[in-house]
Amino acid sequence: MPYPYTRRNLFLEPEFYEYSQFDKDLIQPEWSEQRLAFAASLEAANPPQPAEKPPSPKTEGAFELRDILSGIWRGDLDEDDFQTEMGALAALVAKFEIFRRLFKTYDGKLRKLPDAEVAAPSDYVLLARILCRECADSELSYLVSTLLKLTDMLTSLPPGTYAGEDRANLRNIIRDEQKLVETWSGRVKQDATT
Repeated sequence: MPYPYTRRNLFLEPEFYEYSQFDKDLIQPEWSEQRLAFAASLEAANPPQPAEKPPSPKTEGAFELRDILSGIWRGDLDEDDFQTEMGALAALVAKFEIFRRLFKTYDGKLRKLPDAEVAAPSDYVLLARILCRECADSELSYLVSTLLKLTDMLTSLPPGTYAGEDRANLRNIIRDEQKLVETWSGRVKQDATT
């Protein structure tokens, strides 16, 4: 039986499950198989040809999601615009959890601008990289749950969607996600016995 959360494009038809189970004994066995098969298929897929798209005109007070995520990744998010990297990350995670969408542009309070387009898959890949890093050093289980949902979304698209750096990063995300499930599974078992 295929893993149910990647049988359709979750960017077009989001899945709104509340909490992603990450105890490896409770998680669906198809999960790991699907992830490993997807990572392998990234090797074989033909990468997309970059489309020339004119840059969107800048709106006063608008912040590009890619710039926000890059600032969080590098640890140099402009704190004049946002409280902290972790505050901005928490706000974006909450938005993703509620709407299963992120958008290309936000205002200074991380509210979606009225004409904002849905973010590109490469933005979600960067968010997943950030979550992998934060999950490795965190006791916050909700970040692991969000990472699993986000990776479900990313692996619901054809492997050929991803090119270059995103392709390599997505393989690493899948590898890191597997390790995190293993680690958190041990924590869940340990907590259950104490």
